[in-house]
Amino acid sequence: MAALRVVQLIPGLAIGQIHGGGELFALRLAAALDPAIIQIHMHCLWNHNSETEQHWAKELTEKGIPVTFGPPYTQSFRQLIGEGFWHSRQQLAKIRPHIIQTHTEPADMIGLMLRITRATPRAIRTCHNTVEWVFAKQLGLWMDTLCPIIFDTETAVAPAAASRLDSRPIAKLLGRHAHYIPNVIDPDRTRALLTTRDLRAELMVSPHTPLLICVGRLSQQKGIDLLLQAIALTHAHIPDLKLWIVGEGELRNELEALSSTLGLNQTVSFLGTRYDVPDLMRVADLFVSASRWEGLPTVLMESMLVGTPIVATDVSGTNNLIQHGKNGWLSTSNDP
Repeated sequence: MAALRVVQLIPGLAIGQIHGGGELFALRLAAALDPAIIQIHMHCLWNHNSETEQHWAKELTEKGIPVTFGPPYTQSFRQLIGEGFWHSRQQLAKIRPHIIQTHTEPADMIGLMLRITRATPRAIRTCHNTVEWVFAKQLGLWMDTLCPIIFDTETAVAPAAASRLDSRPIAKLLGRHAHYIPNVIDPDRTRALLTTRDLRAELMVSPHTPLLICVGRLSQQKGIDLLLQAIALTHAHIPDLKLWIVGEGELRNELEALSSTLGLNQTVSFLGTRYDVPDLMRVADLFVSASRWEGLPTVLMESMLVGTPIVATDVSGTNNLIQHGKNGWLSTSNDP
């Protein structure tokens, strides 16, 4: 029997810069599937021409997974969607997949258009967050109406996300139910990334200094602004406290300015994109997540695996992983 041809449709591979957990999920899923049964093709809607993108594309191609890119990324949302759709349609005509699977809102929108225009016989949508379309709420209402009708199947990585999909009026009317398939990590892969490097020494932090780490895209969702305010409060009681913030994003300049305003220049280090996150976690005393909302964050799973304690906000997804006082601590969200 011939292998099933599946295209994973994602915005891009600038993971940790513009893109985040949904794209990383698709990448890890592609690498984990048996090519004798499912032949994966990773198609990125846009090309960011970044070092990070090249890093992840190389990892995929070394595993024998083809990667294609659409047109260059632009700030115009309408242009992005239009060009992304036409280029994706051309690629699908060449690949002729049996199924496309979409990840994150822009890919969902283009996937819906591809399914409507019969560019693919089947389309699956994976929801990665309990809150979607924060940047275009009216468009999100239309997507909530159309997705249960157009997509053949919808899945969600967290129970709360699946419940939200099931609660949409059109989904109730049609009797459509999302499949909850939780996020996972590969323990062997995570452990393989661990080394004996003295990262504290490399980054000039004393072995006796209380060290916190936060990993995530620098966006509104991740609540880094709240974390910086919390660190400012904590710094008064623990003057030698240090915080590493790992990741990139559209709010970097704004967050660096806030850190400076709060007098944290000697306390907080913005490390940017890193490929040794488990190693960085390993040498920290505490992992902190200040997210305003989540899906089912794999970064918390990695922190657990390497043995770094966790303090996180009590939001859906996170509280599926953390039981307060048992395997971590939960804090009220939106409250430094």
